[in-house]
Amino acid sequence: MGPERLVAGELLARARSLRGDQSKPESVLWAVLRDRRLRGLKFRRQHPIGPYVADFYCAELQWVIEVDGGQHNTELARAYDARRSAYLATRGVTVTRFWSDEVMSQIDGVVLRLADVAATLSAGVRGGTLTPALSQREREKNGRALSQRQREDSGENRCQSENGEE
Repeated sequence: MGPERLVAGELLARARSLRGDQSKPESVLWAVLRDRRLRGLKFRRQHPIGPYVADFYCAELQWVIEVDGGQHNTELARAYDARRSAYLATRGVTVTRFWSDEVMSQIDGVVLRLADVAATLSAGVRGGTLTPALSQREREKNGRALSQRQREDSGENRCQSENGEE
């Protein structure tokens, strides 16, 4: 069954399954992209977009990165990839593709190309400045730090008020 026919729940289950079954080139590239290692950008892996699952997706830049193995080098697969890229383009998503052997043998060149694309895309977003989207863990961590700071500040203010200092 093609991805066009998958319903949302099935597509999400497929994406989760793909995350656990990454190819070696996808794992190599994920090591570069995860934890905001590329220009501070947050990427998701095996992320559903419409009826498709993107290998890597950056919501801040609406950017998909694909790692294509040899199975993408057939006429049928190229036509499918073209339809998929056209679908994503209509939604404002930029697609960057690399061959899996390129990721494995020339990762430094791949990273340089990704940094160039990221710079170009970010230049079109809010005048070139990005406000990074925080993960839930980062929001919770920042919230705890902010709460602690607020408690400390209010304690300092109380002490100053009690001592007559302002």
